[in-house]
Amino acid sequence: MAHRTLNTIEAVAEASRIGTCLRLDTLVKIAPKFWPAWGICLDPSDPAVRKASVDGYKVEWLDAGPEANATVAEGAKRAGMGDANKLMNEAMAKMVAGCFTPKQPLVVIDLGCGPGGSSLALHTRVGSGRRRLSILVDPSSKALEKAASEMRSAGWSVSTHKMLTEDWLTRDEGPVELKHTNVVLMGASLHHMDVDFVLGALRKHLRSGALIAVADWCHPMLRSPGHFRVLAETLDRMVEPGILARFDENFPTTEEERAAVMQETRLDKAALLSMAGPGGFWVCHALECREKGIKPMFSPYEGHRPVGVWLDEFRQNGFGDIYTESVTPNNSLHTVFLLEQP
Repeated sequence: MAHRTLNTIEAVAEASRIGTCLRLDTLVKIAPKFWPAWGICLDPSDPAVRKASVDGYKVEWLDAGPEANATVAEGAKRAGMGDANKLMNEAMAKMVAGCFTPKQPLVVIDLGCGPGGSSLALHTRVGSGRRRLSILVDPSSKALEKAASEMRSAGWSVSTHKMLTEDWLTRDEGPVELKHTNVVLMGASLHHMDVDFVLGALRKHLRSGALIAVADWCHPMLRSPGHFRVLAETLDRMVEPGILARFDENFPTTEEERAAVMQETRLDKAALLSMAGPGGFWVCHALECREKGIKPMFSPYEGHRPVGVWLDEFRQNGFGDIYTESVTPNNSLHTVFLLEQP
């Protein structure tokens, strides 16, 4: 069944030009809870599952250029979300900067830094009258080079680590550098990581009183083939005819099955359509990329979580006092979380 499931997801992703990123940790968390009614069991040790996750991640992030990154922001604007990542980075920087005195030295670790948006936003808030060290961690050499160049130009001392956050946290320098850090930034990056592992490592190694600032997308995930089919229906109409037929050929579903999954996940139709409907982010992103002839960055199988799920995960990993701020007042799609290391 796992092979059939992977074929289904990959077929829809390829046909819709949305990419084939299957994050292993996300799949393993979702499958046992939401997919039993479909007879689907995903084994994390299955080579097919692991290969799809690793290969998809490489395609989505490691091989992406600045043009592909730009389509993410443009897709969000097109969906009426504004410049989501920029808004989150600015809100996160404002929250963090307000916690430090003007001359206080700063050692900032930016995990999953990408091209440096989170760190640069913080730079504009904290000024130059202090000692400043920026430690940048990202698996993409292109993004890391850009972030490092921008931060050095802004007057920061910079250290870079080209690797996944999880790998950095298991090496000697990760835990050592955390003991001398004021702030850890994760701007729209934590949902790509093994959340429990990363939070657990920060809780174990980060110096007492340091801040962890997380800015991330907070909305329902597409959790089942039924949700994928809703996305396929819209993409078939708006992006590329034939997607729906290809999906149904790989994984035929009945109306009763789709209705059952919707009820099981308590994901109301309006919330689902806000992401997978005609004006939804994934659809707008796919259109944006098609018009520019660029392979999309996003898969509908991201690790985004509603606000309540994020809060539960923070608390389960030992972070009690959590300050939250919605970046978009009309909804909670983009939220900043500020945690203090006990």
